[in-house]
Amino acid sequence: KFSILPNPARNTATLYINSNANTMAEIVVRDMIGRIVKTEKAQLTTGGNAVSLSNLDKLLDGAYIVQVKMGETVVKQKLIISK
Repeated sequence: KFSILPNPARNTATLYINSNANTMAEIVVRDMIGRIVKTEKAQLTTGGNAVSLSNLDKLLDGAYIVQVKMGETVVKQKLIISK
């Protein structure tokens, strides 16, 4: 499970991710029709992690789905961009 703050976001948002192990996370941001608009990787440690998503101001205003894949676990949250 993870959360995104602030949401709605303008330029940056922080993903607060709880991980059960030290693992590499793949973060994918998709628009509402499924196109990938941003990807990042982050090394997570066991417990709470804060991962920053920057340059969100390059995206159009609207709703996006942020997907975090950690090994076999995939979690998703909606992110609103509003400038």
